[in-house]
Amino acid sequence: MSASARGAGDGGDEIAALVERAFHYRGDVTVRTAAGVEVVGYLFNRNDRGEDRCAQLFETETGREVAIAYRDIRDVLFTGRDTAAPRQDTGAPGPVGGSDPEAPGRTATTP
Repeated sequence: MSASARGAGDGGDEIAALVERAFHYRGDVTVRTAAGVEVVGYLFNRNDRGEDRCAQLFETETGREVAIAYRDIRDVLFTGRDTAAPRQDTGAPGPVGGSDPEAPGRTATTP
């Protein structure tokens, strides 16, 4: 999955909303900075108050903790799979088609 959301790069409300969305995403993200650097990792914390607003990530490759100031963020891509999202590609038997018991792939049960 690769979705993108662009920020204004001034550390304003748009960036704060973008980082908040990335914080609630349970997969890796790629943060692009004003300097052209891409940091791939899990966004585990954010500070969106005061002058020191920043996003904190654990880098995927190194496990190193990285802090990026909101004012330096230009783009965030949701590049890793959200680990809490339902798996569609497992091939395992089970419910398909939501909660509708008559949906294709599900067996309707009779009371």
